[in-house]
Amino acid sequence: MEGLLKCPHGLVTGCEERQGLKIYRHLQDGEACGLLNGLQLTPEEILLEMGQTFVSSGNFTALAPYVRGGELAEGYVPPQASTALNEFLLFFHASAAVRSLIYETVLTAAVSDDDITFKELLELALFALCYARFQEETRTYKRKVKELLPYFGAGLLDVLAALKIDYSRQSAVSCFYEEYFFQLKYEFWDREVSPERHKQWQAVKLLALGIFLLLLFFE
Repeated sequence: MEGLLKCPHGLVTGCEERQGLKIYRHLQDGEACGLLNGLQLTPEEILLEMGQTFVSSGNFTALAPYVRGGELAEGYVPPQASTALNEFLLFFHASAAVRSLIYETVLTAAVSDDDITFKELLELALFALCYARFQEETRTYKRKVKELLPYFGAGLLDVLAALKIDYSRQSAVSCFYEEYFFQLKYEFWDREVSPERHKQWQAVKLLALGIFLLLLFFE
């Protein structure tokens, strides 16, 4: 960090460059100085500058392999690529001007037979568009899993075990178990449940045991 100076807050501030922009931060706590940064560009201009730097530098070429068909591709995503993808999602969704820039770049690449730019930038645009839907579906999914807990509580694990639904069997079931364990550990409290619900849970456990024994008998 260089270019030390005192900002209007009276704090010593340093300047760093990020994606072609100068960002001023207070050395005392590392927080961005809103007054100095605000004197340079508006938030909309900053987002557009990020988008222009992203497109003109060809950074999308390094990220395209990690997305396919609107979703993350299978395999490991390095932290640096993950951070860059999150930044791309940020300025893509926050700025209509950035989206217009990316769409126009894709169209220009198609007309000029620039196959690489066309395919890779379009992949990222599709990923950004689908990601919003995926996020909404994820929130809905988590909410529905959470709704199960008041009805089954920890007894649901007994039911699933009795039905031989193994969390390691397939990715969808594994994902369900992962969310269930998270909800059970951090967001669900037995003490908030009525005695009547506890009786119902006991009935669930007995039913699970009966199913388990029945399946053993017919094996």
